[in-house]
Amino acid sequence: MLVNRTPSPDPMIRASQLASLAFERLGREGMAPTPENYALWYSYFSGDMPDLVRAIDLMEREGQGFTQARCDDLFRRFFRFDAEAHIVRQTGERTQGALSKLLEVLQAAGRDTGHFRTSLLGFRNSLEEPVTVVELRAIIGEIAAETLSVVQRHGAVEAELQRA
Repeated sequence: MLVNRTPSPDPMIRASQLASLAFERLGREGMAPTPENYALWYSYFSGDMPDLVRAIDLMEREGQGFTQARCDDLFRRFFRFDAEAHIVRQTGERTQGALSKLLEVLQAAGRDTGHFRTSLLGFRNSLEEPVTVVELRAIIGEIAAETLSVVQRHGAVEAELQRA
């Protein structure tokens, strides 16, 4: 840092010193004391963000002035509140979408299971009556077809669950 300072070890005094330095710098640069500008300079003087300190020191060594546009750029680079909030929001939306899809898949699987159960009960009822060999073959064929259908639908559900 180009500023020569020895901050107090007392946290309250140190915070006041850093705030004074930040406001003094804002005034010297002719910049509005917005929360973003204040955070930028307060963090610079605190030294808590070494990359920010290096970036500002480099700009000063190169003789670059601190315009509002440059400070806005520094703020975006080192204080990504908006970008992080946007990422969190997007992640939440994607998660919500995945959970909604998962719920749809599980509901469909529940309906399929209910349909299969009803079919099996129907087959059981059919078998409680005396049946011919031809009817028995037809019932067994229907059970096999229904079972294959359920297996295929559950395979699709499993694939959907993997994607989700």
